[in-house]
Amino acid sequence: MSEAAETLAAVIAAKPGGENRPGQEAMCAAVDAALASGEHLLVEAPTGVGKSLAYLAPAVAHARSGAADARVVVVTATKGLQEQLIRDDLPALAAAVSPGGISGRPGYPGDTPGPPGSPGGISGRPGYPGDTPGPPGSPGGISGRPGPGRPLRFAMLKGRSNYLCRAKLDVTMVDGVEARLDFGDDGVSGALEAVQRLAEWAEKTETGDRTDAPGAMSDGVWSQVSVDPGECPGAAACHAGDACFAEAARERAAAAEIVVVNTHLYAAHLASGGNVLPPHTAVVFDEAHTLEDTFAGAFGVRLTPFRVRRAAARARAAGVAADLTRRLERAGEALEAALGAPPEATRVDLAGGGDGELASALTTVAALAREVHGTLRRSELGLVGGSGGGGGDVARAKAAQAARLLDGLADDVALLLDPPPNSVAWVESNRGRPELHQATVDVGPTLAARLYPGVTVVATSATLATGGRFDPLARRLGLTLPPPEVDDDDGGEDGGGAADVEPTPPVHRAISVPSPFDHARQGWLYVARHLPEPNDPRFPEAMAEELHELITAAGGRTLALFTSRAAMERTADTLAARGGYEVLVQDRLPRPELLARFRSGPGSALFATQGFWQGVDLPGHLCRLVAIDRIPFPRPTDPLVAARRAAATARRENDFAAVDLPAAATLLAQGAGRLIRTTTDSGVVAVFDRRLATKSYRQTLLATLPPLRRTIDRAQMVAVLSGLREAEG
Repeated sequence: MSEAAETLAAVIAAKPGGENRPGQEAMCAAVDAALASGEHLLVEAPTGVGKSLAYLAPAVAHARSGAADARVVVVTATKGLQEQLIRDDLPALAAAVSPGGISGRPGYPGDTPGPPGSPGGISGRPGYPGDTPGPPGSPGGISGRPGPGRPLRFAMLKGRSNYLCRAKLDVTMVDGVEARLDFGDDGVSGALEAVQRLAEWAEKTETGDRTDAPGAMSDGVWSQVSVDPGECPGAAACHAGDACFAEAARERAAAAEIVVVNTHLYAAHLASGGNVLPPHTAVVFDEAHTLEDTFAGAFGVRLTPFRVRRAAARARAAGVAADLTRRLERAGEALEAALGAPPEATRVDLAGGGDGELASALTTVAALAREVHGTLRRSELGLVGGSGGGGGDVARAKAAQAARLLDGLADDVALLLDPPPNSVAWVESNRGRPELHQATVDVGPTLAARLYPGVTVVATSATLATGGRFDPLARRLGLTLPPPEVDDDDGGEDGGGAADVEPTPPVHRAISVPSPFDHARQGWLYVARHLPEPNDPRFPEAMAEELHELITAAGGRTLALFTSRAAMERTADTLAARGGYEVLVQDRLPRPELLARFRSGPGSALFATQGFWQGVDLPGHLCRLVAIDRIPFPRPTDPLVAARRAAATARRENDFAAVDLPAAATLLAQGAGRLIRTTTDSGVVAVFDRRLATKSYRQTLLATLPPLRRTIDRAQMVAVLSGLREAEG
């Protein structure tokens, strides 16, 4: 048995009610083999497999192998999973990797002793100071793993804005909060009181992490004591650099063997050329079905008129003349007018001259941002010089932060005006405020160039394959692309050598591991084939009537998922007026309160849109019905999706099969996966889109869904749900 398998077995044995799961063991073995060989791995692990432990056990073994920079970075898409790993899974693994063996067991008689000077250590390295021998029978500890005296080191690293910035706090304590921000019902005075509480907390906290801060606070308040990466001048140029919470978190990550981060931070690491995270030899992407879209946005640009106005205000507060900063503010106003207020995301063409007014507004913003930046750097309040003491420190901090904001603003505008060929730009409204976005259309080439050559990649999720095939995802993530050729003027005496070798795609394999659930016994997939087509004017009313009948049969206990906010709100209002169960609607209550209300009793129906299609866990009798209004195809007008379709067509691929179908299949499977979360769950997934029973592409969608029993008989599903309700009383 491998060290990873032993560690996994020890953790499972120590868990109350722990049981061996074939899928978890198979995944552990596959990840272990990948980390040992350097072969990239895609693993589809259905809900209930226990995939976090299945990849963490081999990750720990790899990180503690004694190889240089054998650190493993674990990347997740949600804070909830990050917290689970740090709070539950990694401590359990740390307890399992105990002195003298795995999870407290004595060493086996056949264990290989380490070299001289390594009592309790690993074969192949000298002992660490303080190492102690293992118990009898374990000379030198287990060959190939660290011995006692060196506990597992793990850390979670977040983006810089998650940590209190002492320099920003100093500025706010002197200048007050930014009055232009929305601080909610408490207003400016309430924000000032919250900042004062944070200042007191800053003197006591060891982490400066927002999640550890006292009480709840708005994003506006937190922004007064934190900085984005584009606002921070760096520890060396900051008077508070020696006491920086973000830098301390980076130091803890550098000392750790397992580092947990989110997808956006890892994307920033790749975009920076590898300067954000400590060196590592392997990365595990959990919730990997989100990678393509997250990386597409993270490799791009987001620009708002507010960002321009804020940079102007910060420069003025740092000492730049009011007339110059006012010109920058007016440029921000002109940008807002040029962006307009589109009712839906609208593509813009800045490189081809198709949006002259917007391009002109951006050019003015960039020129003024550079001018203000230059003035700021030349002023006596610049980054160098100025008086010493607290007042000088605050002045220099204001100047440094404003300079970084202006520099980043000008750089982003330059990228928008001269976009990379593999990009698309669009304007959209966010709560009535326009935003300009640029995203990478195809992230595959970037990942092929920056990710796969340097680390071993394991990507896992409950939904990776489309219709049982992994190749669509592998292509989109760049696993089928060779790395770009590197110019090499030192090819040897004859000028040949490695430069003559044709680059090849990275070696990867893909597997699906078995689910611990008996879906065909536990649940049903019901497709309402008799309903009108979703684009038929009769559909909304007919769908609402059918949904009401099923919710009534289930006695509430329903998660109703919609593909549009308008459909969700219209249907919720219609059924709330019918009565018989409580209707809870996304965004009409804060998300934690909404879920708490739903979990407090079985008589509720929760109506939600795409924010609830994934990452929501409602096991047991609380959720007997998951209802889905339509197949969640991407919006036809989405600029990024449209650009991906065009790219697929250019590759002579079917754009629907290459873009729309995989996206819909993944999200539909994620939504359907909300039903069966444990081996005792049961119920019905109801899809009101008849195309799932009639169109030729239905086979791909059905093959991606959990293998539930299938039916088109509504009366049968009413009886099933009624029976479940009556059985529970």
